[in-house]
Amino acid sequence: MEAIVVKKSFELKGGNVEGNTLHGVAAVMGNIDRSGDVIFPGAFKAALPQFLKEGFVPIGHDWYDFSKVAAYPTFAKEQGAELVVTADFHSVQAAQDMKQIIVERIEAGKSVGLSVGFSVAPDGWIWFSNGEALLTDVKERGFDVNLFDVKSLKKIVEPIRAIVSVQELYEFSIVAVPMNPKAQISAVKDFRNDNSRAGLSFCEHLDFALAAVEEVVIRSENYKSMKESDGRSMSDERVLQLQKLQERISKLIEGAPKPNRNGLAARRLALSTLGSHLTVHGRS
Repeated sequence: MEAIVVKKSFELKGGNVEGNTLHGVAAVMGNIDRSGDVIFPGAFKAALPQFLKEGFVPIGHDWYDFSKVAAYPTFAKEQGAELVVTADFHSVQAAQDMKQIIVERIEAGKSVGLSVGFSVAPDGWIWFSNGEALLTDVKERGFDVNLFDVKSLKKIVEPIRAIVSVQELYEFSIVAVPMNPKAQISAVKDFRNDNSRAGLSFCEHLDFALAAVEEVVIRSENYKSMKESDGRSMSDERVLQLQKLQERISKLIEGAPKPNRNGLAARRLALSTLGSHLTVHGRS
């Protein structure tokens, strides 16, 4: 199985403006984000040298248009449970506009989010039966338990996924809706709100959706396996959710011409494949 691209968003609060540099927290580890994942401390460490060499800060997760690259990272380091970063903005107008909008939103007390794009290899994930099992593993690995949100993790009674190793950290963008409520800007030294999905082209949005659906498929497979190992089956509610996803995808490509595996057609085919794959989780 190939590595999966993951995008996770974190809320930015507070901050101040100095010159042309953004200082902030790109990711928070040890707590549960809104997709139900926990990033382990140390997960980003191996990926940081390459990120500092080739990473970028685009407008709206735009990985295709070089003119949309607004800034470049100048510092990235895990400090405790936080991935602390700085980035300098380019002098082009789009980058400066990005900076100004963020400054104005922060000064007005409005929320801003930071979305991190990275990939995880198949061996970079670990599934646990519940939060207690995850915390047991944390202790056995010798982690500082204080870096984890122990209280919240103990309440998790269903399977939970941990990201223990990031294969490659590509970028971080500014978004409107945060996925992890704990990340903050320590000092905003200029940037802009870009409402990530609203700023994506349709082609790019499909890439975003494919990554999300692939995550759902993998997570569903693991969830189903864990249930079956305990002699249980997936709940009716979960099955209905998966069936609804399948129906929406199937309807989306209904009547579409035969894919030629080039460009957007390849994405239609991938969506169809994922939609069909989800049927294995339904009950007969």
